[in-house]
Amino acid sequence: SSDKIMEMMLYAEAHNAEKGEFSLNAIIPYLPYARQDRRCAKGDPFSLMIMSNLIKSCKFKSVTLFDTHSPISETLINNARVVSQYEIFGKTHSCDYWKETVLIAPDLGAAKKVDKFAASVNPKGVVYCNKKRNPSTGKLSDFEVLNGDLVTNNICIVIDDICDGGGTFIGVGNKLLELNPIKLDLIVTHGIFSRGYEDLLKIFNNIYTTNSW
Repeated sequence: SSDKIMEMMLYAEAHNAEKGEFSLNAIIPYLPYARQDRRCAKGDPFSLMIMSNLIKSCKFKSVTLFDTHSPISETLINNARVVSQYEIFGKTHSCDYWKETVLIAPDLGAAKKVDKFAASVNPKGVVYCNKKRNPSTGKLSDFEVLNGDLVTNNICIVIDDICDGGGTFIGVGNKLLELNPIKLDLIVTHGIFSRGYEDLLKIFNNIYTTNSW
């Protein structure tokens, strides 16, 4: 929350005044305002840059972040170290389990993230999905599974960094269920669940997340 951000800055200023700058380490599991990592249209704020500048003003010795939404975060924040999604979730299952599992990117924006995770766990395969979003209304539509053959009769896990309202995962999840997976799970590092998770649990057998939010 904005109150917590102000609290962080006040604490850092007090610490730096007494102990000296760059002697305080910060752990910020969920990086606020990081989802807008560029200026999408004229008049839009670059919210990630604003948040990064606030963190830099605290003059931390190090800043530990969990699975940031955009790699730009690491370049904008001084002394940043990002805990990867594999470090967080890679050992929730055995190596043999991952080898029999199909990983799923819920949209093309998550493809690189899922590919990186796959490089660490060596899964049975990777499936890519796509969707369309109306920039004016935010409404999602036209969900599709691009290489769905791998879904049928396999254990499947959808992976992404954030679940807010869950619309993407519900839309993609329903398409995946049509392909008859053995089991369908969801991994999201930052579980906001602003609309609850009851509808998600109608689709996914298990949801894995952290308490970062």
